Parts: sequence; C-alpha cells; structure tokens
Amino acid sequence: MKKRLICLFLALLLLFLFFACESKADPDYILNLSSKKVHLPDCKWAKEISEKNRSYTNSDLIDIINAGFSPCKVCLD
Repeated sequence: MKKRLICLFLALLLLFLFFACESKADPDYILNLSSKKVHLPDCKWAKEISEKNRSYTNSDLIDIINAGFSPCKVCLD
C-alpha cells in the first residue's frame, strides 16, 4: 500500500512538473490540478482556480485528457 502511494505521488509530481513548465503567456488551456479539469482561459470556472491548483498549458487537448484531465462541462462541452 505504501509503495502504491509513493508511485502515485511520483506520477502526480511528474505530471505537475510537465504542465508547470508550460508558458503562462497566452495559454491554450488552464488546468485545475486539484479537480483534474481542463478549461479554456476565458472560462468562468478557470478564473476561480486558486494559484496553487492552477497550471497553464499549450498542449493538445487530447494529450491533456490522456494525462488524466477531464474537459470542463461549461467551456469544453
């Protein structure tokens, strides 16, 4: 059980680092690292994400979804 939690933590850390390296300048998408939702920059819910849970990316939406994020039902429906 402890080994599984460590692996999960490391995987999430790598995912966070991957998305955190993306530029904040004109991002294509905003990620909520807590809820694992992806939003368009002008989404009303993206504006509510706290800085500690917010990440910016210009990756393809398919790649973001494959990384475990769900599209926002408001802006990406």
